[in-house]
Amino acid sequence: MNGRVQQKLAGLARGRAEASAFELLAALIFRRAFCPACIDRPLLRVSSPHPDYRRDIILPVTAVNGAWHYWSVVYGSDLLMVECKNYDEPVSAAEIDLSAKYLRRPGLASLAFLATRRSPSDQAVDAARDLFRTEKKLFIFLADDALMALAGYGGNADAATAFLRREYQQQKARI
Repeated sequence: MNGRVQQKLAGLARGRAEASAFELLAALIFRRAFCPACIDRPLLRVSSPHPDYRRDIILPVTAVNGAWHYWSVVYGSDLLMVECKNYDEPVSAAEIDLSAKYLRRPGLASLAFLATRRSPSDQAVDAARDLFRTEKKLFIFLADDALMALAGYGGNADAATAFLRREYQQQKARI
């Protein structure tokens, strides 16, 4: 099953036409890797009334210890956002600024994952660094290689969490 999910990701076309399919696949990857040990079923396309922002995926944290619990305590909520960008080009600084607005909703953690098809641009990394330093909002970038690894951990929440924690630590250390 993990191999099929990885094949789907590898075969998914990049671009806005397949954005919805990428969101569904990212939610499936998170659900298979972390549910029910760490998170409940991911919530898809969650909107807020004012301002009208749509978040691609919300992960309700259920863990009572470990990395997921730590993130929910340190970043202020047990609801973590995953924003999906199925772009052929690297994510830009403007996308970081826009996604940061989605974190303004009360009840969301100030930590979010940004699922992308390619590694972010240098300008996007700089924008994420500035955002963390000024507003304490942290984006963890998960490009195709990281999503592929998470898909391979489906059914093994401990290994998937260890992988995601390493990604978190490596990226946070660069900020």
